[in-house]
Amino acid sequence: MASKPFSKPKSFSELVDQSRADIPKCPDLRFSIRQRLSQAPKPEAPPLGWMDIILQWGSIGRVKAGFGMAFTALMLTSYMELTRPEPQQRPSGPPMRIMQQLGN
Repeated sequence: MASKPFSKPKSFSELVDQSRADIPKCPDLRFSIRQRLSQAPKPEAPPLGWMDIILQWGSIGRVKAGFGMAFTALMLTSYMELTRPEPQQRPSGPPMRIMQQLGN
């Protein structure tokens, strides 16, 4: 690797000019993206509007599938709840002497 010969310190404007010469310019990515989009073939169908999107999401097949999954989840959770024993209320500890006296 060849190194640059050492030279005296330069002024700030000389350093800026040298860096502009040494550093290549950054490509304009936005321009290249716009250019490629303009060259791309246009879609034949117009873009979907909100009403079209809602109609597609609400198609009968999706509604049936969503209802089926919700119904299955409801049946599964109901079965799991009903197969467990019902919780029983128990006193938290042995009855205290004051409680026994109040009860009698």
